[in-house]
Amino acid sequence: MDRRPIYLSLHAAGTPEHPRWVISDGWLRYWSGTGWSATQREAALYSDANEACAEMQRLLMLEYGNKPHRRFVAPVIVDLHSDTPVGLRDLQLWLSRSCRLLVNPPQKRHGPVEGSLGLVNIHWAELDEMSRT
Repeated sequence: MDRRPIYLSLHAAGTPEHPRWVISDGWLRYWSGTGWSATQREAALYSDANEACAEMQRLLMLEYGNKPHRRFVAPVIVDLHSDTPVGLRDLQLWLSRSCRLLVNPPQKRHGPVEGSLGLVNIHWAELDEMSRT
């Protein structure tokens, strides 16, 4: 018997001053941190969207983690224009807090073929300045 694939969404649940995030599935249930609940009031609150996205990936891996795995790398280029010097750590921190990589699966699929899962991450800690040529 085939299982229906799990689809997860991230929702803003706080205020602009205190942003929070919750995770829901395709049946409008909310992740509590230990299970699924029908009420948002019982949802686990994440103060960082990256942390919530990591939890979403962990939950998806419960469904897909036993499948064969391949890894690909694609460059992300960051051009910084500033009169003021900016340290690499400051840039990494700003990028990790301000950037979101959104994968919007066409036709509600998680990967390029049926039954596959494609997870996309940016590892800002590996950011390095390119030499000028």
